[in-house]
Amino acid sequence: MQESPALSLFHKYVRNLMKPVAVKLGWTDEGDHLKKKLRSALLRVLIRFGDEETITKAKLTFQNLMHLNVRYLNYSLDRDKVRPQDTASVIGVAARNTIGRLLTWRFVRMNWPYFVEMFGPGSFSMDMILSESISHFSSKFDYDEIKNFFNGRDVGTGVQSLQQSLRE
Repeated sequence: MQESPALSLFHKYVRNLMKPVAVKLGWTDEGDHLKKKLRSALLRVLIRFGDEETITKAKLTFQNLMHLNVRYLNYSLDRDKVRPQDTASVIGVAARNTIGRLLTWRFVRMNWPYFVEMFGPGSFSMDMILSESISHFSSKFDYDEIKNFFNGRDVGTGVQSLQQSLRE
């Protein structure tokens, strides 16, 4: 859809109005609760209204966060850092993060034998790991990949979560 001249002018007006306040607040997560909320809202508006500088900075920031997601997921395998009963929660948090969804699915796929050995296919933890790592996908490609991966694998009590995710 082509943007109208009036809409372009409105976007520019919003960017010009919000940008000085966002620059003053900066990108550092500091200040009281209201200041943090304001910073978040301003950055979201600037991105939505096409401020290229903010978009570029956000992309760089989120690329750096990918490394943190990798580290966080790897910690879930280290019993000195994450208790076994918390592993599914770590995976769930990473999977709910837009940046971490695909990363989490790949991590679970790669470490599936380890998880099966640690928890057993019929455990609540395995059901949670399964549902948290695949429930956020929606494309035909993802459907096929998930279906092919679990074809012939014993998912124990996770069969219901698997079927539900494949239906959605």
